[in-house]
Amino acid sequence: MKLETKLKYITQKLIDHEYKSLILLIVFLIYFSCEPFVIKTSYEHVYINFYALFLIYSTYIITSNKKLFTFSAILGFSAVILKALYPDKISTPLLIVYGSILIFFNFSMTLSLIIYTSITSKLRKDLIFGIIFTYFMIGRGFGDLYYILYKFDLVHFKTAANAKMNLAMCDYYSFTTLTTLGYGDIVPAINCPLTMRLSSLEVCLGVMYTALFVGRLLNIYNQKK
Repeated sequence: MKLETKLKYITQKLIDHEYKSLILLIVFLIYFSCEPFVIKTSYEHVYINFYALFLIYSTYIITSNKKLFTFSAILGFSAVILKALYPDKISTPLLIVYGSILIFFNFSMTLSLIIYTSITSKLRKDLIFGIIFTYFMIGRGFGDLYYILYKFDLVHFKTAANAKMNLAMCDYYSFTTLTTLGYGDIVPAINCPLTMRLSSLEVCLGVMYTALFVGRLLNIYNQKK
């Protein structure tokens, strides 16, 4: 009971914290920075499971929605079991289930952040950090989606020197696409229209999100004056 009480106390403190978006953003950036060093090691499964738990917990911190938290926890527990039972190779049906769960977590977190940063009418530092965090979550969400597609069919992407893709490379491609950099070392295969459409959608989201929220911040600032 003492551990449960402490967890509830810490959770409530985070929910009420003035800079909760900043705290979650820092944890995410630490996690994201460690990714290249963990992928393809014995800690990869622990790393992915930690990310799923982080998304579930962060969504609850932002929304305080217990029903969404319970539903996400059930899905997360299912994903952990799947990953534990099939650590090396997952069949297509199980990959669909596992991938859908991961995408749902990303979507829930991103949508929660968008709502959180949209409903406030005051210019606060936490609003700015929330917008930045949302941008990172969009990029990471598409990265997970590209990774699932690649696991289904290796021809979804063409890489320099025909290198094999992994989660870190999918995230790299996602963020270079989101920011419209497009170095060209990883590109969608010309015979995979789904990947091409998703990449186009991500570019549009990246440009529109930046423009809309910069305009929103300026509008709040002008109203404050």
